[in-house]
Amino acid sequence: MDSLTFRTLSLLLIGTVVIGVCLAELYGAGWIDPPWLQAALVNSALALGVGVWCWLSPSRRSWLQGKPADFRGWSGYWFYLPGVLVPGICLVLALGSSWLVPTAKRLPLESYQWAWVFWIPLVEEVTFRLGISTGFRHFAGAFWGAYFAALLFALVHGSPTLSNMLEWNVGLPIGPFLLALCCEWLLANGRSLWPLVVFHIGCNATVVIFAWWDSRWLQWLGLFYH
Repeated sequence: MDSLTFRTLSLLLIGTVVIGVCLAELYGAGWIDPPWLQAALVNSALALGVGVWCWLSPSRRSWLQGKPADFRGWSGYWFYLPGVLVPGICLVLALGSSWLVPTAKRLPLESYQWAWVFWIPLVEEVTFRLGISTGFRHFAGAFWGAYFAALLFALVHGSPTLSNMLEWNVGLPIGPFLLALCCEWLLANGRSLWPLVVFHIGCNATVVIFAWWDSRWLQWLGLFYH
């Protein structure tokens, strides 16, 4: 690794931590209760700014229009397949286990969970993939930019506030990291926002699917949710 690459990656790592701490502080500032709603509103404001920026940029406007130039007929719709397969597989697992064990525990569904399934994926994908990831990839190239953008996405899900960082009380959840890596791949190859949003919605929907049909899966697959 040459000095330029090492310097670039070091700056990218520092930037990842700094941005993660700043976002975590905004998410947990206590202006609005519950905290997830405040995080959603912060990301919504950021997503609005990123969306306007993309719309005003001819080279990036296609990401929002859903019909990128490199789609060829039906081939572009294959990028939506992961967003269908993930919840589909989870539904089969939940139905199968609840059939085998009819007494499987079901958790009540709350109204806010639907906002968590549909609203948050949209604003997070605009903020992190079209916004932060684009900047990272411009600074460090496609591979490292996408990797650190995914790392940042996982980091903010571990609540890296300044106090938590000083106490080393921060984790890197594997689920958000893998989700972000898949979305980075979809963006790089599909060049459209919407397959990312569909995939993110599908991943968030797995929590609702398991909670409603067999909540034991949330414990069995806890590594992906915490």
